[in-house]
Amino acid sequence: RHSLEAFILQVDHDIIRVFREALRGPPGRQSRRAAFQVPDFWTSASKNLGHNKVTRERSQIDDKARPITKWGAFGKKQIPPHYWLEYLNCQDQRELDMLDILHISAARDAESHDSNFSSFYWNISQNPTKEKHRTGKFAIFHTAHMHHSI
Repeated sequence: RHSLEAFILQVDHDIIRVFREALRGPPGRQSRRAAFQVPDFWTSASKNLGHNKVTRERSQIDDKARPITKWGAFGKKQIPPHYWLEYLNCQDQRELDMLDILHISAARDAESHDSNFSSFYWNISQNPTKEKHRTGKFAIFHTAHMHHSI
C-alpha cells in the first residue's frame, strides 16, 4: 500500500508547471476577469447564498469570518502563500466562502485540525450544505473541470 501523499506531484513537476501556466494564460485570465467583476456575494440575489448562510448559521460562524481567503467584492482576497493564487483567482466568492467555512469547521472539530497543516479533500464545486465538513485526508480542491493540490 502507498500513502496518498505518495501520489502528490512536487511543486516543480512539469504537469504542475503547465497547469499553473495555463491558469495564468488566456483561459485563466478570462475566468479571473469574470470573477473580478462580481460585487459582494452577501448582498447578491444568488440562489447559492442561502446555502452558505444556512451552513454558517448552523455552524455558528460569523458571516464576515474569512480567515483563509479574506475574500471580498470584485475579486478581493488575501490567501496564504502556499495556496495557488492562480487557481483561487478563477474561483467565485461562493467557493472562496466555502473554503473558509470548511477551514473553520476543521479547526472547531472535536479533534481540531488546522487545514494549513493537515490534509483534506474538499469539493468546493458543491454548496456547503452538501459537503461533509469534517471528513477527508487528501488536500485536493475539486471543480467540475480540474483536480489538483494546492
